Amino acid sequence: MYFARGLKVILAVTGTISIVGMLPDLAAAQTIPFQQIKDKNCSSSACQMIFSVPAGERREVISISCSAEVQPNDVPLRTSQLLAFNQNGDVIGAQILVPTVIGTNASFSHNRMNHQVFLFAPGGGKFQVVFATQNAIEVDIACGISGHRVIN
Repeated sequence: MYFARGLKVILAVTGTISIVGMLPDLAAAQTIPFQQIKDKNCSSSACQMIFSVPAGERREVISISCSAEVQPNDVPLRTSQLLAFNQNGDVIGAQILVPTVIGTNASFSHNRMNHQVFLFAPGGGKFQVVFATQNAIEVDIACGISGHRVIN
């Protein structure tokens, strides 16, 4: 059995059976590493940020790292997650982010999340990071996502 570039297969038994052209040529896609970092200040109990995916490529997120500063310091994060949407706005993937409180001061609790994930979104889709608390006055978030841009 011989595997050629692009997953075209040629089998040799007693004669030659050719399946060339029956499988998709995947070699045309190009994979490039990417990372994006965003931050946002929210003056409500819900906070979200959007990472858009340009047309003509797919994004695969393999790592997310976030910081969430919540005021007042005794209000826990109720929800923290990373969502993937297709170009129609449908949720196609979700990952729960588990916060760790690394400290507090007179005003804020300091939460950190660092996860290995695998979510993808097609061109025209997006990734959305969502944080929600109960009765927070202010939430400051910063997130970085990294992974691969797959360009067709």
